[in-house]
Amino acid sequence: MAVLGSSGSGPALLEFALKQPKLKAVVARCSLVDGPLTNDKLLDVIPSMSVDALIARLGGDPSDKTYYANNAAKYSLVTRGYFDGRARIDTPLLAINTHKDPVAMPEDVKNTAALSSQGKAVFFGKAGHCPDSEEASDYVINFLTQNI
Repeated sequence: MAVLGSSGSGPALLEFALKQPKLKAVVARCSLVDGPLTNDKLLDVIPSMSVDALIARLGGDPSDKTYYANNAAKYSLVTRGYFDGRARIDTPLLAINTHKDPVAMPEDVKNTAALSSQGKAVFFGKAGHCPDSEEASDYVINFLTQNI
């Protein structure tokens, strides 16, 4: 059994993966794990539809940016103490994104990979949120095929 999550599912995906020792593989695709969760100034570079959806996912009214500022940080893996450089699982974990993403920054991708003793951070494409090339998709498929 494997699990794959993208973008805003990052905190939930990784909380789940860290508690499921029977998983054979984890893929965190452009996973939001800190960045805008602890720095609400980054919301200015995210499309408003995505910001509204994120606020709603956190339990707030999409028009209430104050709710976001007051509550988003508690979902960050940094705030939760996970990004201390210590591996917490041995399950193969692929953290994948573009080289420049304002939502899931390269440092966050690397820290996500470091949650596993078998973690790997890879980057495809220069910029944007989530790699959408065939090469990136093939990489994910090969990773899952090799591990499950």
